Amino acid sequence: MDWENVSVKLKSLSRRAGLARVPLPVLACIVVACIVLVVLALVRFVPTETSASQDFEAPAQAEEQAASEQDSDVRQVGVDVEGAVASPGLYLVSADARVNDAVAAAGGMTSDADRQRVNLAQKVEDGMQVYVPSREEAPAATGTTTTGAGQASSSGASKGKVNLNTASAEELQTLSGIGPSLSQRIIDYRQANGPFKSVDDLRKVSGIGDTRFKSLKDLVCV
Repeated sequence: MDWENVSVKLKSLSRRAGLARVPLPVLACIVVACIVLVVLALVRFVPTETSASQDFEAPAQAEEQAASEQDSDVRQVGVDVEGAVASPGLYLVSADARVNDAVAAAGGMTSDADRQRVNLAQKVEDGMQVYVPSREEAPAATGTTTTGAGQASSSGASKGKVNLNTASAEELQTLSGIGPSLSQRIIDYRQANGPFKSVDDLRKVSGIGDTRFKSLKDLVCV
């Protein structure tokens, strides 16, 4: 570096700035100090690329999380509440609701409701039917049931019938013509083949012919 040339320039600058009497070493220190201050100011106040990116990402993430929580709160499912409730009908409840919430939406149970036969803790599903039986109904009447495509409801119109998929051997034996042996074969069939899909499947049980089936078909449900 040409220090002589630098010295001449500093003297020229000092004369223009009215600092001709300031010693050259002092003037050089002042210039260096000013440069350092400018660099520090740039580092302190000019945002880096990373911090700017974070400033943009944080609001976006918060907005996305809020939208997700709002969607969860708004989503609802339809539940048909029937039986011994104050106002039977179709109700919309939140997707994470329980049977207890659906019954409450229908005005709650009536005084003659048999709450012991309803699972109030069960989670609801869209298209579900909740049936609350009264204490006067036959034990075969079911409480909470789910109705969907290809699946028949075991409550409502089937009230009072024996459910082939849930009935015990003793309940099956209350049907005309069904004794201990045949009731056990019905239970063995559903354990081996899964739930009965329709009442007609009862024909597949050994010992149930056309005549016996005709006498039973209106007394059972699935």
